[in-house]
Amino acid sequence: MAFPFRLLRRRLDAGARAGTLALAVLLASPSEAQSGICDRSQDVREAILALIPGEADCSAVTAAQLSGIRHLDLSFHRITSLRADDFEGLTGLRNLNLGQNELKSIPEGLFDPLAELNRLNLSWNGMRDLPLGAFHTLTALTHLHLSYNQLRSLSDGMFDSQAELIYLDLDHTHLRSLAPDTFEPIFKLEHLSLGQNKLTTLPSGLFDPLAELSWLNLTNNYLERLPADIFKPLLKLDFLGLNGNPGSPFLPTADAGEDQTVDLGALVTLHGTASDPWGQAPTYSWTQIAGETVSLNGRFEAQPQFTAPASQTTLTFRLTLRFERNPQRSWLLSTSSKDEVTVRVGPVLPPPDPDPQPPGEACEPDEKTLCLHGNRYQVHVQWWRSEGSRRAGTVAPESTDQSGVFWFFDQRNWEILINVLDGCSTNDKVWVFGASTTDLGYLVSVTDTVTGSVRKYHNEAGTPAPAITDTAAFPEGCHRE
Repeated sequence: MAFPFRLLRRRLDAGARAGTLALAVLLASPSEAQSGICDRSQDVREAILALIPGEADCSAVTAAQLSGIRHLDLSFHRITSLRADDFEGLTGLRNLNLGQNELKSIPEGLFDPLAELNRLNLSWNGMRDLPLGAFHTLTALTHLHLSYNQLRSLSDGMFDSQAELIYLDLDHTHLRSLAPDTFEPIFKLEHLSLGQNKLTTLPSGLFDPLAELSWLNLTNNYLERLPADIFKPLLKLDFLGLNGNPGSPFLPTADAGEDQTVDLGALVTLHGTASDPWGQAPTYSWTQIAGETVSLNGRFEAQPQFTAPASQTTLTFRLTLRFERNPQRSWLLSTSSKDEVTVRVGPVLPPPDPDPQPPGEACEPDEKTLCLHGNRYQVHVQWWRSEGSRRAGTVAPESTDQSGVFWFFDQRNWEILINVLDGCSTNDKVWVFGASTTDLGYLVSVTDTVTGSVRKYHNEAGTPAPAITDTAAFPEGCHRE
């Protein structure tokens, strides 16, 4: 008797050097060869049989009958699990509805046979995660419903194969953050719903690839502010939902910059900026509202200048920004925003030293205090521009027990590195080394909290900062307390 055979392709490790496809030929018993769909999950088996007229025998279902099925509705079946091969043979399937079930997870490779699938509904399941590459074969997918699950995050490359996707529903998925490149592969997307999540911020450029987007829902998240120009690329947007966020309605705002203290007769620059998620071009207008009158050069520009008076005084300027309605976004209203800045004119004093730690008290780290060598050495940094405004440097989280870095404007842009080294075996002293990438003025104070000894390193504003190579900083540091 001639036995039937089935060809099964084995998956190969993607990193295998052979690079050839291995095929295994398995001998199957006659009963297995005629089993049809009998070994599939009960709900799947019954749903497939219901779609084949006059067929009630699961063992008699043919490959041709399976490939002819276009729509499979498994919603409201209270399904808790599926088999990896439940959808084998459904190569012509266009619409699969698995919504309103109790699937907490799905097996790897479940959707691999469904290369022609256009619509997939996985909503209302409470799923906690999806396998890596769950959708990688679904290159024809146009509609994907994932709402009312507990995903919390989206895996890298989740949508890499969905270049045809036009509808994506991620409402109520407990999302806490999104990567900047999340939506890069799905540039044809027209409808995106991210409402009822736990998003506190959105990365700049998140929506840049979505030039075709016409419907965007961000309602009921925890968004307090939005990156400037985040909606600027969305020229086809007809609906935008932002209600229910702490920062709603996210109106454009003016920022006249930080208050300044400048020298008599100094050339002063005001620093105006606009924070506008809509990408509207503002009109700048500066007005002096207090103090000795000065001649403001460029008062309709973002950064006007003037020469400070020759006598001590306090000047106040108001920045008014006007945002006109963009004709391509008729639902945006014209609006304006104002802010004020104070400039104190007088001799600029050197910045005050930070309070040293009392001797005998260990350093306590915080965002402005760097603690090194078991919290014995305390480091503070103060910085200022040539105009004299002063601020404390912020400790970067990448710091270690022997060295640390400070940033001034952006936590991704480090300004000063401080390294406290144990030189006791060389010259019986603790050393302080440092490097900087700024020409701003700064004062670095390093305190030995055991002895109360303080070493200070200073740079004048406008001068490239020199390296710090103090090999005699703390002679008492080699005497362990």
